[in-house]
Amino acid sequence: MKTKSQSQSAISALHTVMLVGTLVLALADQSLRAQTYSVIHSFGTLSNVTGFHPTAPLVQGPDGTLYGTMSEGEYSLGVGGTVFKIQPDGSGFTVLKHFTNYAEAWGPLGGLVLDGQTLYGTTEGNGGAVFKLNTDGSGFTVLKAFFGSPSDGLYPYAGLALSGTTLYGTTMGGGIDVQGVVFKVNTDGSGFTVLHRFDGFTNGVNPYGPVVVAGTKLYGTTGSGGINRKGTIFRLNTDGTGFTVLRHLATADGTSPRAGLVLAGDILFGTAPYGGSGGVFNQFGTVFKLNTDGTGFQVLKSFVDDSLGYPTGQLLLSGATLYGTVQGGNGYGGVFKVGTDGNGFEIIKDFAAVEEGTHPVAGLWLNGTTLFGTARAGGADDVGTLFKVNTDGSGFAVLKDLTFSREGVMPRGGLVASGSTLYGTTRSSAHERRGTVFKLNMDGDGFTVLKSFGADWTDAAEPMAGLVLAGDTLFGTTIAGGEGNVGTVIRINTDGSDYAVLHSFSFGVDGFAPQDGLACSGDTLYGTTSSGGGGNGSIFKLNTNGGGFTVLKRFDGDAGTPASTLARSGSMLFGTTFSGGTVGQGTIFRINTDGSGFTVLKDYDGADGAWPQPGLILSGDTLYGMTALGGSMGAGTVFKLNTNGGSYTVLKEFDGFTEGSSPYWGLTLQGTTLYGCTSTGGAFGRGTVFKLETDGSGFAVLKEFTDAEGGPPSGPLLLVDSALYGTTEEGGHFNAGVVFRLALDATPETPPRLSIRLAENNTVVLAWPDWAVGFELQGKDDLVGSGWATVSESPVQIQGEWQVTISPATASRFYRLHKP
Repeated sequence: MKTKSQSQSAISALHTVMLVGTLVLALADQSLRAQTYSVIHSFGTLSNVTGFHPTAPLVQGPDGTLYGTMSEGEYSLGVGGTVFKIQPDGSGFTVLKHFTNYAEAWGPLGGLVLDGQTLYGTTEGNGGAVFKLNTDGSGFTVLKAFFGSPSDGLYPYAGLALSGTTLYGTTMGGGIDVQGVVFKVNTDGSGFTVLHRFDGFTNGVNPYGPVVVAGTKLYGTTGSGGINRKGTIFRLNTDGTGFTVLRHLATADGTSPRAGLVLAGDILFGTAPYGGSGGVFNQFGTVFKLNTDGTGFQVLKSFVDDSLGYPTGQLLLSGATLYGTVQGGNGYGGVFKVGTDGNGFEIIKDFAAVEEGTHPVAGLWLNGTTLFGTARAGGADDVGTLFKVNTDGSGFAVLKDLTFSREGVMPRGGLVASGSTLYGTTRSSAHERRGTVFKLNMDGDGFTVLKSFGADWTDAAEPMAGLVLAGDTLFGTTIAGGEGNVGTVIRINTDGSDYAVLHSFSFGVDGFAPQDGLACSGDTLYGTTSSGGGGNGSIFKLNTNGGGFTVLKRFDGDAGTPASTLARSGSMLFGTTFSGGTVGQGTIFRINTDGSGFTVLKDYDGADGAWPQPGLILSGDTLYGMTALGGSMGAGTVFKLNTNGGSYTVLKEFDGFTEGSSPYWGLTLQGTTLYGCTSTGGAFGRGTVFKLETDGSGFAVLKEFTDAEGGPPSGPLLLVDSALYGTTEEGGHFNAGVVFRLALDATPETPPRLSIRLAENNTVVLAWPDWAVGFELQGKDDLVGSGWATVSESPVQIQGEWQVTISPATASRFYRLHKP
């Protein structure tokens, strides 16, 4: 309990600080701004998107450069695979083409053909396509699009064969009854012709592999069909005549071939991933040979080991030795060699560690005594590697460890600022729904990912709210991740160091799945969870070092589920619930920081608002906020309410159209002007930015969002130097969200006002608006002469304010805001 003298001392400090706060108003910058909207960062850059899951062999140019394809990419950025190049020593990895247009080409599963300075390949997505691309990345052209022409074939899984100026290929589907075709097309895109449509199981269906061309003959395989329904080996003239099944595969031969054939003289060599002579339980594929007239079929190798079986890639022939890969089952696969007579079989590389790569499904490229290949999985992110190994098994090396892009997408929760630097979170990452913490300068430069969540299964994931800044440390919450995968509280410094999960939530009465941000007071954090507790979430507090976790309130449904970052005033916390109350339309509540005194201040009935949304803002003894629904037009409201629960007033009812509707985020206050966002409505239906005076007058729409420049907004606004900064969860490049800046009308900036409040434990809170960037809090024992000194306590950004908590001395002390 405070003594009378302690209270008088605090009150004395209160008066002196408020006096100086009034005197320093002249320190404010009176510069004028023009109102303009600009996107300062668009999420979804492709600079770190390499692609992943390579399923095709590499091809090498005369200068030694290797070229290949990645079958997939970061789908949240709209990337469906890539074409790349890399040097034989692993240097110079460059993406030549990101497949970002699904209607154009998507998903290259097959390998490339190199002719001079031109690469030719196929994609299977959206029906598939044949394309060409220069080796410097220019000149991308679709030569044949299969979409919309199913009789021409669909889904070319394999690469191409080139003879002169004609490309030959296969499609797995399309044709007659979706059974596949063999086609040709000229390198300029002309002359497309279907050479053969597979028309029944008797001659094979669904060719997954490429054809090999020899003079006027084409040779290939089908993945199924034939008399035994196990696939076939076929021959076809280049003019489409003379189709012949050379071999109807049986179980002992090897079944369901996925790769093409290798031709040496009049002998064909190939692989099948299943079947063989290993008995019922040991049929893991074969290597075989066959004469071009269909005679002399022989199994050269029958795989009987699940861990080193399932050959799916095309063979490579060098002299009298065949080289190939097995993708493995329970094991990780390997590289093998075998003589053309079936002798000398050897596993020259057994992939035994995930970091080396796993499951090589494609063939190899040979240069001298070095084999180059791809692994579909494994590596740091388990999405594949590029490797090399000598033909004697020595010299294995990973040339490229493929990884996901660590840039985030879908920024959410708004921004905080320190100096000229903005900090925020993204809900997702470019590939997985894990999320990031990022920073960037207010001019848009210096974008940096400070933390990409998901380092392991216990790491935090999916931040749904923004951050709170205390000195040089950021604190936040995530709705997933942690030991129980149901949310965390995290800490990270503004330079990206000292990241830590301070608390992992678990299912139960303490609550879990925090969706909203934190309030910080000294070394204590306050927050809410959306589930658990009494069944509808909880209010908790936690020390900034991770200790002292305490549940202050468990919601049982009567007051709804908490849905806001808490606002703090002295020893009281204020928040909202989006449900509960008498008719289930939500509430506004108050609770003491020790968990006592829970009180419902406002019980919504829909007429004056419903579903109050995250983020109350506190000014003196008045709370300002918004409801997503309710009001006379049902499109949401802006309201104010005294901290004692009295004088509830609707300041604005949205019309649901031009003014916007469904305001889901908190307000920002400058002087007597409120700024906020709506999530829908406006001219383009993607939300608005508006302003409104605290007496309800002066409503104006400042910005109507379009998808191209971001929308809808996804967090509260941050006001700094007469400009509003915010985020949108969608829109911009690749629809991945943006950070925007909206400069306000050409009016003088309102000077910041220094205020003081008496808090618990005989402490005093000095506060000023968080839009006032660049100011220092200074103190002095008297007002005579110079000697103002910067206060040592670091300001904390809380609910639209910079706050410094001090223990007042017995004598009076003067404080001011100063902008150097």
